[in-house]
Amino acid sequence: MNRFVATANITFTEKDVIANYLKVLNGIGKVKGYSPVKNDGLQSNIDRKHTFILLGNSNGTGFLAYSRKAKINYFNNESVWDDLLLKHDKGVLRIDSVLVSQDAIRSFTDETDTIDRIRSLSEKCIEISAVCIFRIIPFGEFHKLNNASRIVEEKVRNGTMRRKMLRLLSLIPIKKSLLLAQKALGARDIDDIMAEFRELNLSPVCISRRQEVDYLENLYVYLMKD
Repeated sequence: MNRFVATANITFTEKDVIANYLKVLNGIGKVKGYSPVKNDGLQSNIDRKHTFILLGNSNGTGFLAYSRKAKINYFNNESVWDDLLLKHDKGVLRIDSVLVSQDAIRSFTDETDTIDRIRSLSEKCIEISAVCIFRIIPFGEFHKLNNASRIVEEKVRNGTMRRKMLRLLSLIPIKKSLLLAQKALGARDIDDIMAEFRELNLSPVCISRRQEVDYLENLYVYLMKD
């Protein structure tokens, strides 16, 4: 057994909402421990309009968010990624948290027999999804930059923290990466800054100016539903 996929499906009825979420998610870019798939020949034909994919740098995991319209032809030297089948229902944003190494699999189960491993991992699907998703998607509602900045200015009383949060908001679209923006900020208390965003129920990753929507619900509201 060399791969296990834990899937979360979020169903929407509103038109174009999945495409809007995927555009915002792509704005996350790189996060600690994960990098986007590159279009460099072997890793090609990634339809970024309908997908958001990050691969673990060394943790043996992968993250995929995609719509029914996604067309992905991703191949690298590890056959576990060959021929990913991404067929699912219309109106569904599908999120896959993938374990692609023995170390990653063993981090969730001590079982060695394949059948026992499948049973054990299947019972931990929610835990596997949560661990991967929490590492990548910041908690909070999505707003455009001007409104997100207004929320921070109105609700964060500590002046130093407020300035750092506003700076991070402005850096993410410039750096096109949450991780690179955090590094550019150069703050030693980045965990506290991210915790403050969570407390506000505000994602530091903002909706693009070119998107027609001004607001998107916190994805965790859907993920935490029964």
